[in-house]
Amino acid sequence: MRERTQAIYTALDALQSNPFVPQSIATFIRAVVTIQQEATPIIEALPHSHVTDESFASGTSLYTIQQFSYDKRAAASIFGKLLALLSHDSAHSTVALTIKTEMEEGRFSLEEAFTAYLHTDARFFERWNAHLKLSSPLLLFLLHSSLAPSLELFAHTLIKEHSIELWSEQYCPCCGSDPLIAYWLDSTGKQHNICSFCATEYRVARMQCTYCGEKNHEQLRYIATEEVPSVHIQTCATCNSYIKILDRKSASSALTPHIDDVATLIIDVVAKQQGFLRPVLSAFGF
Repeated sequence: MRERTQAIYTALDALQSNPFVPQSIATFIRAVVTIQQEATPIIEALPHSHVTDESFASGTSLYTIQQFSYDKRAAASIFGKLLALLSHDSAHSTVALTIKTEMEEGRFSLEEAFTAYLHTDARFFERWNAHLKLSSPLLLFLLHSSLAPSLELFAHTLIKEHSIELWSEQYCPCCGSDPLIAYWLDSTGKQHNICSFCATEYRVARMQCTYCGEKNHEQLRYIATEEVPSVHIQTCATCNSYIKILDRKSASSALTPHIDDVATLIIDVVAKQQGFLRPVLSAFGF
């Protein structure tokens, strides 16, 4: 745990001096991550998974995102601190104050909002985004960032009880969500994906599209960039998607995927300029 915490703050320091990331974003990310690091969620017990070894081996994740539980106290505390953080930002202070008022007057239920997030309730977000006059995924960011420490702890606890070594799919073995980012690790360059929902790390096949499963190498292409030589873009002509892959074959420190994702935003720009799309948002809503 200490090693991971040290790696996180080292990555945050590097983010502050990253020429491709505006200082305002780097400072904001540091504040959000610090709030999350100070949280101490507790997962008392895992709900029973009805997934058999056979169905898991054939591609059924251990849980769905709806089955994930979270620490209500910790999530609510993070949400309140994030609102306070946004209240000092001129671009978001009005929205933060409105949400706070709606909560205090009982019109916005935080528990209902967390449930809507876990159940991908589009109508809930359409209603509140219209009420708050939001054109950005700000509410989604607030809810995910508040739940993230609990979701990661849930997945970490799950992996202690269920082996995922034999998992052979590109999506997450714990919750079935698409990956956020990938790494090439060890001297052999084994590819590990990081789940966009619960941050689970799992090994995958390299020559396969992360999102549609395409295996035809003629449809897959790797793009290297001058901006960040250690990052490659895997693109798929079949589904027009891409994923960023960070080359960490010679690195030994703990992974910091959410920060690495922000640190490589310039790569997203390059990929999108070439007409490719990423099906998932960053952990911070970019």
